[in-house]
Amino acid sequence: MADILVGPPGDQTNIGDPANCDDKYRSGLVSISEDARRELALYPELVLLDYRNRGGPHMQAYLTALHQLANSRLVYGRWPQMPSRIED
Repeated sequence: MADILVGPPGDQTNIGDPANCDDKYRSGLVSISEDARRELALYPELVLLDYRNRGGPHMQAYLTALHQLANSRLVYGRWPQMPSRIED
């Protein structure tokens, strides 16, 4: 499994590490990449663009991680931490 490092510099998480996996994905019945695609589909493109334009480094890292997961075929992994504010 390849390393997929997400998060701002100095606070990165390897979401591609099978040892660093959310319990929800351990069984393989639910795919983290499918969940990421569903999550991105909830937001219209303009909302995602606004988040990208106004977002701080943590929001940028979260959106990048979601896109990486959505474009992957990962079955297991750790869901990236969403910041409490867009500006974070």
